[in-house]
Amino acid sequence: AAAAAAGAAAAATTATNPTAATIAATQSSDSNVSASAGRTGAPQHPCSSCLKSLPAAARLSHLQMLDLSGWLFPRTSLLVSIVQGCATTLRTLLLDNMPLLTAADLAAVFRHCALADLRSLSLAGNALTPAFVTDELAPRLSQLLRLGLARNPALDDRAVEVLAHGCPHMRFLDLSECPLLTDRALRSLGVHAQHLLHLQVGECPLLTAGGRASLLAALPNLADF
Repeated sequence: AAAAAAGAAAAATTATNPTAATIAATQSSDSNVSASAGRTGAPQHPCSSCLKSLPAAARLSHLQMLDLSGWLFPRTSLLVSIVQGCATTLRTLLLDNMPLLTAADLAAVFRHCALADLRSLSLAGNALTPAFVTDELAPRLSQLLRLGLARNPALDDRAVEVLAHGCPHMRFLDLSECPLLTDRALRSLGVHAQHLLHLQVGECPLLTAGGRASLLAALPNLADF
């Protein structure tokens, strides 16, 4: 009875605060287990008991937010199984700064997990390739509203162009520290990302004042740029 009451309270919290549905590795609560609780400072390899508990926790159907940023997964299949477990209700997925994962590993997550209803995704600091964005992300996440791709230095204008086509409902986009981006990327966003309200492009040295001005003219509702 106590567990049922706790679950009901957590579900109510999740309805008003999506971050309450974060998955955690070191707690046993069905509704609020935080992966960040398993990390201290720099990314650490999670203990084997934590890894064993995560897939079971991830199967909880009410989970809406999953944050595994900074974790060092020993094999791709484990990450895929965790995301698969809560994919049907998942709305926010945070996989920042995961140095052991390659673009192929992340591609496996998006190929094998039904994430079409995902609304918020962050993949900052993962050395993503343009092909990953164009072939794996953009075709599968048409309902995405928020996307973080900061600190992925290989991303280029073509990746942003395809992304703008494939995710036309985006409200927030972080492309900070992607040094290959030029004004062409901004033009693509101005044409295809008409709902964009927040854009972060700090430390993108090839962007010009003219390109920024043109984007602001194309997207007058852009509040944060």
